[in-house]
Amino acid sequence: LVAPRREAMGLSNSCSTCDRKMSEAPTSSQSKGASQDGTPPHEATAGLPVVNSPVHATGQAEVGAMAAAPASASTRRQKTVNIGREATNAPQEESVVQFRKPRTMRKGTRELIRTAMKQDRVCAMLEDDKIDTVLQTMEFFEFKAEQPIVKQGEVGSTFFVVHEGTLSVTVNDNITNTLGKGMAFGGLALLYQCPRTASVTATEDSGCWGASGASLHKVLQENAQRQYSENRKFLDSMALFDGLSGKQKDVIAEGVFVESFESGSRVATEGEAAAAIYSSKKGELRVYKGGKVSPSGELVGGTETSRLRPGECFGDQEVLREAAYTSTVVADSQCHMLCISLKHLQEALGRDVRATLEKALILSGMRKSPVIAQFSSQQQDAIIAALTYQDYKAGDAIEE
Repeated sequence: LVAPRREAMGLSNSCSTCDRKMSEAPTSSQSKGASQDGTPPHEATAGLPVVNSPVHATGQAEVGAMAAAPASASTRRQKTVNIGREATNAPQEESVVQFRKPRTMRKGTRELIRTAMKQDRVCAMLEDDKIDTVLQTMEFFEFKAEQPIVKQGEVGSTFFVVHEGTLSVTVNDNITNTLGKGMAFGGLALLYQCPRTASVTATEDSGCWGASGASLHKVLQENAQRQYSENRKFLDSMALFDGLSGKQKDVIAEGVFVESFESGSRVATEGEAAAAIYSSKKGELRVYKGGKVSPSGELVGGTETSRLRPGECFGDQEVLREAAYTSTVVADSQCHMLCISLKHLQEALGRDVRATLEKALILSGMRKSPVIAQFSSQQQDAIIAALTYQDYKAGDAIEE
């Protein structure tokens, strides 16, 4: 679906990131935008292949990496047995396969897992039937003390819930959280297609239930589709996308997911790899500089620099520069956050997302000028090519 939509937006199809997808992308009517009833563009073409949409792990109960995007139809026929009972073509997580053990999931265990997923930032918005879909793919794993379960920087394909024992979470060799029975981890990066940004190690003999990352992503994507219309309207309120066309926003809206945070939870951590832009849909957040994350996952110290309210976003500059978060953001109340990953923005807008957004914003401004609006598209592009960028501090004189 990428190629025809990019053509409809007037974007180049020569992007190296998208070349492989474009060679596989279907044509004809699949490039249509959202239907009048607010149905996402890809729902209007039911039965056709869909490019999966996409941020990081906070070092709390969320560490992991998203399963790879779907391959071509020919590749899909070569099914690979992955963690869990569902066959997928996501990369097999060889580091944990050897620890898989037969075990019957009893009623009490099912309730433990359901509760863990309801408290998980990624899964909290799922309905019970969707949680059961993920639960059905779960298998049991046993880890000895000091055994690494997931490693920072590696690709993974499994979502875990701790059944027994204690696990430590580390980011850059610093302990940032401790996980115990009934806590989930691994879902965040499965959702956003980023390498695992934290390591999780068993501190004592432990057991975990692991689910197929592909099945988790599928139910999260279905949940996002149900909220498509609302999320699409919310994009119009984000200044970051002011210069984009309606069609471009339609495509971006397909990859918007919602995460849920309780008061006091860390949403992003200073120094952590940034892979998504967050915008508050509900609730307020505090932004801190400095401080240290304790082994219990709480921020100790630090200076509050600002607050974020509904409609405001953070992480955009870090994501566009592919850098680390420059602040720690903590929920001040229960928050629902709209999240858009860098990977999805690249699929929608091309590899250089920052340049595309800047050009769109400049063009939008130029078209509001009664003089420049009369120029042809080629002339406007020539003006943009001649522009230079300069930063100004408060009080600096700007020459006319």
